[in-house]
Amino acid sequence: MAGYIDFHTHAFPDQIAATAIPALEKKGNVKAYLNGTVTDLLKSM
Repeated sequence: MAGYIDFHTHAFPDQIAATAIPALEKKGNVKAYLNGTVTDLLKSM
């Protein structure tokens, strides 16, 4: 049986990203690659 690789993004409105990303980083003990905004996500594509 084939394994699965999960990759996904979290993108928020600018006003929410400023607080959501630090909270997710702390909760998940992982550093975000981008700043969590839709604009930043689109720029990275």
